[in-house]
Amino acid sequence: MKKVEFFKLIQQGIPSKLPQKKEYSKAINHAPSKQQNLSKEDKILAVKNALRYFPKKHHKELIKEFLEELKKFGKIYMYRFKPIYKITSKSIYDFPHKSTQAASIMMMISNNLDHSVAQHPDELITYGGNGSVFQNWAQYLLTMQYLSEMTNKQSLVLYSGHPLGLFPSHKNAPRVIITNGMMIPNYSTASDLNRFNALGVTQYGQMTAGSFMYIGPQGIVHGTAITILNAARMLKSNSNKIKLFVSSGLGGMSGAQPKAAKIAGLISVTA
Repeated sequence: MKKVEFFKLIQQGIPSKLPQKKEYSKAINHAPSKQQNLSKEDKILAVKNALRYFPKKHHKELIKEFLEELKKFGKIYMYRFKPIYKITSKSIYDFPHKSTQAASIMMMISNNLDHSVAQHPDELITYGGNGSVFQNWAQYLLTMQYLSEMTNKQSLVLYSGHPLGLFPSHKNAPRVIITNGMMIPNYSTASDLNRFNALGVTQYGQMTAGSFMYIGPQGIVHGTAITILNAARMLKSNSNKIKLFVSSGLGGMSGAQPKAAKIAGLISVTA
C-alpha cells in the first residue's frame, strides 16, 4: 500500500461507508470464546454500547452482526472494521502526525498488534490470553485518527480502550492518559470483569498491552534474573556447585527464562 493511501485510511478513522464484511481467518491464532453469561437486557446493552461508534444509518445492518459476534465469541470485536492495511511497527515518520510524540504512540500501538507480536491479533490481544490493546476495532480506528490530528498542546484520554477525545493540554503534559480494568471493589470478581468486558465498558490490559508498551521477553529478564538469584541464595548451597533451573508452563515471555538463568550463572531446562 502506498504511503499516501495509508495516511488517508489512518486520518479518516471510522469510514463513513461500511466496509465489506471480512472472512473469519483460520490462518491466525484466535482468542477462545469468552464466558459472559449475559442476560437478555445485558445483550441489548452490549449492542447499544457497540453501536455508539456508528451513525444510525448503519445500525440496522450492524445490530444483527454484533449480536452474532456476541453469541459466538462472547465479545463484540467488530471484525468488519479491521483495517485492510498490514499493521506493523515502522518509523514514526511513516505515520501521519502533527506531533512526534503522538507518532511514537502510533508506532507502539502498531508494534503491539503486529501479527508477529500479538497473540490474538484479530481480537486485539497482545499476550496472556486477555491482555487487550483495545476492546474493538472501532476504538483502534478512532485512537489512530486522534493521534494523527494531535498537537503538542493536546492530550488524548482513553478509558479501557475507549477514546474520550482530545483535550486542551500543554507540551509538558502526557500526550495520552490511559486507564484499564476499572472495577468497583464489591463487583470485581472474575465473572464481573467478564460481564463488563462483554458489555464493552472495561478491559484487562495486562501490564503492558493496554498501555501499548509490550516488548516481549526482554521486558521481564531483569526481574526474572533477580528472582532466580534470590531462589539460589535461599538454597544456601556451595556457590561453586552447578545449579539447575527448570521451568515450564510458560507463555509469551518464556524467552526470558533461559536468558535470566544464564545471567545468574545457572544451567536451565525450559519447557
